[in-house]
Amino acid sequence: MAAAAVATATVSPGCGNAPTLTSGTYTAPSGGKNRSLILRLPDGYDRNRAYRLVVDARLRTRRSRHRAA
Repeated sequence: MAAAAVATATVSPGCGNAPTLTSGTYTAPSGGKNRSLILRLPDGYDRNRAYRLVVDARLRTRRSRHRAA
């Protein structure tokens, strides 16, 4: 399997602003359903530093939960 390309974090308009969300579990609408998501800010988060956004889109199904057990 090939390694994914790693991009350098780029400053965005949000840099320097106080975060409006904190680490925790949230619900967002998607495709007509409410989806759960977990947000985690890095330890020692510095609002003046650019960070890369990491998204882990794991689809949970009844079958995959049984396989993990």
